[in-house]
Amino acid sequence: MSLYANHLKINLRWLGLVLAIIYWLMEALLHTFYWKIAPLSVTLLAQSEPDELSMRLVIAALLIGFGFFAETNRQRVLKDLYQQERTSRLLRFLSDCNQNVQRQPDEKALLDAACVSAVEIGKFRFAWIGMQRGNKLEMAAWAAADEALVEEVTRLQEPGALHLCLACQSVLEKGVIELCELRDREACKAPWLSPFLKLGCEHAAVLPLIVEGRTVGVFEVYAGEDGQIADEEQTILGEVANDISVALNNIVLEAERRQRAEDLAARVDELERFQRATVDREFRIKELRDELAELKKEHREKQP
Repeated sequence: MSLYANHLKINLRWLGLVLAIIYWLMEALLHTFYWKIAPLSVTLLAQSEPDELSMRLVIAALLIGFGFFAETNRQRVLKDLYQQERTSRLLRFLSDCNQNVQRQPDEKALLDAACVSAVEIGKFRFAWIGMQRGNKLEMAAWAAADEALVEEVTRLQEPGALHLCLACQSVLEKGVIELCELRDREACKAPWLSPFLKLGCEHAAVLPLIVEGRTVGVFEVYAGEDGQIADEEQTILGEVANDISVALNNIVLEAERRQRAEDLAARVDELERFQRATVDREFRIKELRDELAELKKEHREKQP
């Protein structure tokens, strides 16, 4: 987006106007000093020849019109290029989440990877994930686009700060994505809201993380350099949030599977110990029976 924005600062409409003025002055100077037709005061007003004024006006209008036409078409082409670049970027972001983020071995690694991918590949200014721990929403992972934002967000983090974010509370209650118009959220007390407003960031998207039908956290991203989150970005972010939710669910299932395996192994070990104890007891009983039978035999033999 930065390349797109820089191109738009060079406005060809103004260039056309400047060329028209330069043409007008050059014509006046040529008529005065080269062809020596009339003094400069006359040639500046295009009065040196009968059709001079109309000719200059037509050429100046063509230069100005060409500037407007070129600028309009250039902006359209640049917007198309930006749309293609944004689509490619979002697809890379989604692919990274599918291939790398979901493969993280535990919850902390998963959430960190998702936030880093959103900032480094998705090119969002700020991304964070809050997980509900009991009655509290805790910041489990976050990433920012540059060091200044990292320092600012770190400084502004406070205990209970996430509970002051109205959008987060709404998403936790409803379980649906919410696009936050930052400038309209006057009642929102999220501490890091002001720094992003100063950077021209207008939108933030808050998405639910759902595990086993229950909203367990939120995934929030702040818009990139253009300050807004388009519909296409909302769609991709929704898919990413679903991927994170699936990965979280898989981590929960894997933890449950490991716990069941550990419980089963403990029970098997206990049964094996019981079996060994039972077999040893049976062998001991058999030995005692044999010894008793031997004693009885010896006793009978000793009797007259």
